[in-house]
Amino acid sequence: MFVSRYNRLPRRKIILCLGDALFTALAMYAAVALRLGVEPGLAYIHTHWTSVVTTWVIFIVSFYIAGLYESNRLQRVGGTLAAAVLAVSLGMVASLAVFYATF
Repeated sequence: MFVSRYNRLPRRKIILCLGDALFTALAMYAAVALRLGVEPGLAYIHTHWTSVVTTWVIFIVSFYIAGLYESNRLQRVGGTLAAAVLAVSLGMVASLAVFYATF
């Protein structure tokens, strides 16, 4: 069976997405650890893991929607900055809406 190279995700997009996922998770842990301390932060994440994972997924999806994984967007500093601001704003609004609806 022949597989077209256009049917699969480019390696660069996968690497960017995995990097964003890793650094977003680390940033979320760092924020909780700075706010509560290391031990209580781990306990908080363990207790509220569904909320943490939901927020994490929302931000990764908002990065994708904003076009941060498109190479044409990353070639200009202004386009990259605008996409990043849009992605973070979209992620914050979506996270607030989800948590407002569930709590």
